[in-house]
Amino acid sequence: MKELSTAPLQHRNLRGILVQLLGIAIGIAALAWCIHLALQPQNKEALAQLRGISFANATGLLALTFVSIALNGLCFWATIRGQKQLNPVDLIATNCIATLLALVPFKASLVFRVLIHNRRDNIPLFTIGAWFAAVGVGALLVVGPIIIATYWREKIDVPWMMAVGLGTPTILACVMMVANAISGPDGLQRVQAIAHKLPTSLPARFSASGAFAQMHSGCDMVSSRWFVVALVFRAADLLVQAARFYLVSQIMGIELSFGNAMLFSGCYFLIGVLSPSGAAGSREAGVTALAKLRAVISWESLAPIALTVTACELIVLVVLSPIAALILKPWRLKPTQPPASSS
Repeated sequence: MKELSTAPLQHRNLRGILVQLLGIAIGIAALAWCIHLALQPQNKEALAQLRGISFANATGLLALTFVSIALNGLCFWATIRGQKQLNPVDLIATNCIATLLALVPFKASLVFRVLIHNRRDNIPLFTIGAWFAAVGVGALLVVGPIIIATYWREKIDVPWMMAVGLGTPTILACVMMVANAISGPDGLQRVQAIAHKLPTSLPARFSASGAFAQMHSGCDMVSSRWFVVALVFRAADLLVQAARFYLVSQIMGIELSFGNAMLFSGCYFLIGVLSPSGAAGSREAGVTALAKLRAVISWESLAPIALTVTACELIVLVVLSPIAALILKPWRLKPTQPPASSS
């Protein structure tokens, strides 16, 4: 009977591994396709310009990459700041290693973040889930309107600024208003009252559980003023990422407006976050395909830009990750102790 009960779980695990392996194959193929496009004859001059990059431009690219990594870590720090005080340097170090691990499959980045915050920072698992969800909401609130406005206008002009400048605060106000209504002890009671009115008892029992109370902390995070600070960091991060794409295009002598650099960098970021089997290959192929769809730049021209951005990121991550590991000391993590059973 025990063998029969574990068989479905083994099949699910095997399916998950096969999906990840398929993702690896697709990522490698996508990366190879981008490299093939980057090495097209029309990019000969652009690649020559890149090989002759000045020290100032190379330093600027690496510095922008570091700033982006730091800002992303500060987004995590500010989102949970109202609930728990963590060292921002530790969050930046965690983000550095997690960003490097995001290039590989099997959810290594997510597993690393959870281990650090659960076993080092003593944050419950369901609270970590709510925290990450709140960070995701913040990213969509900032990146989403900018991508839509840029895709619509193709450049940063008055209608673009009105769409982003009015649309983002309006959506943010609505989200925070809803979160504020269901946050805190009173908000939890409101949610539980609604759950008790549902025809089945399962939602009521779940809303009364400790796991739900931890997940509910995400509403407290989104309704906090620190959430707005996190959005400011996210907006700054998007500008820095756009600056990377724009600077690479200028170095290569490829025409790319800053507005379209924001579009491509925003999609590059979102694809990396949402990719189920590692960001390597998927980000570069995604924005390259978008270039073909967008028709503002050829995908042969965008491919070397995206690959150069990734290469700079990899250099910075490989150099900084050992330093981040010395800060976090993940080898000292202790397994979570199970609760003592009452006799």
